[in-house]
Amino acid sequence: MNLSVGEILDALQNDDQAPLADWLREKLVINGGCSADQFELVPRLASWNSEAGNAGKKPEDRLRFIEATLEGIYSAARHVTYGIPMLNIYLWSLCRESWEYSWEVDAIFDIISAARHCSNSRQGEAAPETVSAENGLSLELLNLLEEEIKVEIAAASGSLACHGRQARITEERAAALQSYAARCPHNPLVDFAGRNAADERIYYRAVATAAGAADRYISGKHSSAQLVDAITALKTAEDEVSTDEDASELRAHRRSLECLHEARDRPQLLVENARITYIYPFGLIGITPEQAVQHIRGLEQAPVPWSLAGVVPEGIDHELQLDDIWMVDDPFHREYGGAAVRLPAIVVPGLSGQRDSTLRPELRFSELGNHVLRIETEIVDATPQDLYAALSRVTAQSADMHRLDAPIHLESNDTEDRPKWGKLIYFARSMLRAIPQQEPFSELDVQVSFRTGSYHTLVWIKKARAGLPCREEAARTVEHAAELRSIFGFQTLCNPVSYGPTSVAEWAQLPLGSGLVIQAPQLNDDLVLWNGNNSMVAAFGSPNFQVEGVLELAEFAASLPGLFSAWNRNLAGFIESLRRRRDFFARYLNPEREGALEGPASRGDIDAADLPNPQAVRTLQALKAAQYNLEREAFRFQNLIMASRLTLMFMVSPALVTSTVARKTLDELMAAADFEKARRDYVHMVDEVLGDLMRSLTEQVVNRHQELHDEHELEAREANRRKIEILLAGLAGIGLSGLASIVRDGYNMEHETAILVVLVVVALVGAICVVVYWMNRHHEQLPPGRAEPGATWLNSTETEGPRTDQPGLRFPRADRST
Repeated sequence: MNLSVGEILDALQNDDQAPLADWLREKLVINGGCSADQFELVPRLASWNSEAGNAGKKPEDRLRFIEATLEGIYSAARHVTYGIPMLNIYLWSLCRESWEYSWEVDAIFDIISAARHCSNSRQGEAAPETVSAENGLSLELLNLLEEEIKVEIAAASGSLACHGRQARITEERAAALQSYAARCPHNPLVDFAGRNAADERIYYRAVATAAGAADRYISGKHSSAQLVDAITALKTAEDEVSTDEDASELRAHRRSLECLHEARDRPQLLVENARITYIYPFGLIGITPEQAVQHIRGLEQAPVPWSLAGVVPEGIDHELQLDDIWMVDDPFHREYGGAAVRLPAIVVPGLSGQRDSTLRPELRFSELGNHVLRIETEIVDATPQDLYAALSRVTAQSADMHRLDAPIHLESNDTEDRPKWGKLIYFARSMLRAIPQQEPFSELDVQVSFRTGSYHTLVWIKKARAGLPCREEAARTVEHAAELRSIFGFQTLCNPVSYGPTSVAEWAQLPLGSGLVIQAPQLNDDLVLWNGNNSMVAAFGSPNFQVEGVLELAEFAASLPGLFSAWNRNLAGFIESLRRRRDFFARYLNPEREGALEGPASRGDIDAADLPNPQAVRTLQALKAAQYNLEREAFRFQNLIMASRLTLMFMVSPALVTSTVARKTLDELMAAADFEKARRDYVHMVDEVLGDLMRSLTEQVVNRHQELHDEHELEAREANRRKIEILLAGLAGIGLSGLASIVRDGYNMEHETAILVVLVVVALVGAICVVVYWMNRHHEQLPPGRAEPGATWLNSTETEGPRTDQPGLRFPRADRST
């Protein structure tokens, strides 16, 4: 069914892209000469998880790929009436759809950039005069979408002033587009662009109003009366926008303003001085923690200094700066210690008049394996919104500062070619990914185990006040930490760090009394909270050195995900290895296919020339070689498991810290960090999955190995027996006299001498036959499993290790009590 352009755009307005895609396919592919494969690639370009345009590609490669893909399609669209504007609108729709599902928008920006490039290139191929205005309107829709996404990025920065300013810019851009459409002759394309521009103008005007009102109230510049006006404007806009999605978002903004207004007579939190520590835990694979620490301590003597993605470390600390609660007298010399790589300070620029933030990062390598990238910063005179912005930096959904023209950079950024980062997580990722590229880790094939969503923020409130936003001079100092839980604005500290912004001042909607309270008896008048990916310590009556000890306990608990991440990566690697070996063994464990396969020969103890089936011998030798490799892999795995179990035992033992009080606090922190669940899952994986899988696979291999060995030995004995019978039959047929005649005539011997030689030969043959017969009978009388000593070694209870001449494998069941 052929639809008109108006009907196609009406369907698109109702979120139905199919008619537009079909129209473009018919015009550009069937009739226009565009490649079908190239066109079908377009819907996947904007997807965050599509290899076509995003996943696995460097930014510069992704942009070139998108431009190359769209160039051919735009070339075909230039020769079709309404081809360019319909293609632009199709890309606009795809990008909006992708934006709804992901915070990752780099591919969307690249598509818009490529669309601008392709629309404006090859000016000699001018479009028909009747569609030049539509070309401009459709391209301006894409440009407007770019500004809309920047509003969300500004919101993720936590700066309400920046959020409001970008929303105002977008409102003005939408107004200009609406005006442009009103001046053009009316047709379905022009009307489509005008309607969407009008909707976005209403929406972003309301967003700008909400962000501005919240910013001025929280900072104390305006009274709560301004909030009432903004709430009214938002209610009106909710009724005017055309989509439920826009209305729901405006409703969320309005609810935040209502919460601020409802708390207008309550004191608001103002943090005078605090320290925030961002923690990115990671693990190392392919090297033991002790080896990693030793290598870090030796970096100062390295011939080539480290350079982590262009960042040169400032120095090496041979020991971690830790409180003496970690000083223990362990008989096995275990302790929580390590070394650190000090990195140069980085700066997060302030937005819309805010102060710059200086952050001090360091890589900590632990002898227990719980390594972290640790980044510290100080904040002063921070409102709840400032705290929200500072905590949000840690996430992958934080603002890409490149898009706001304020990238994160080194404090000593004296040249333009120095590295810059859009997000703190990008800085962390670049540092951690660079570790395996440094000597000596590169020589050892070390890998880093790091998960983007694994992070923690630790806040130490040193001094705070409470007062009305518009009457800061009347604010009072908070004397007791417990008071914080009743002060409006403390929501930012007693709840997990948000996955991404949902509204202006979204913290105002969060519950005030949240957070798991951790008992820390060593502190006076304290408050220690754990909130998933965020924890907070406030102790106004304790000395700093006492608080530092509790902070270190919290950091230790927050670092554990990196440890389990590396262990689980090792397990996953071993499972994958077993899967490949299982598939390999499947070819040799099927008796029906014996002899039909060929594999690598290895240390076989049977001579292929003595068997009637040499192909089967190669199969047996391949099976023995694979079994031997499985044995070595299993012992490597057992070493990893034993090391991890020793670490787990030490972590839960009283010997980890010197003080029983500190041990109690650490136990609560580790419980809050789900240490027990992580330990239980890990042990279950080792015990129930890997242990049983390994044992079952090994038993199958050993049993089949024994069957093949017995069958091949039986064939060899039968072959020897047939040879002896043929020889004896020949002797009997010829007779001694005949044999003597043959020897006498062949060697010119005397008759008596020839008879003597024949008798000696016959005696030797008879002795050989007796020995062979005795060996065959003896082998048949052995109990099952004795023919191949290695076959019983799997179930042996001996404590010594495997002998090199035994191909069997012991894989004892892991201790479930750890």
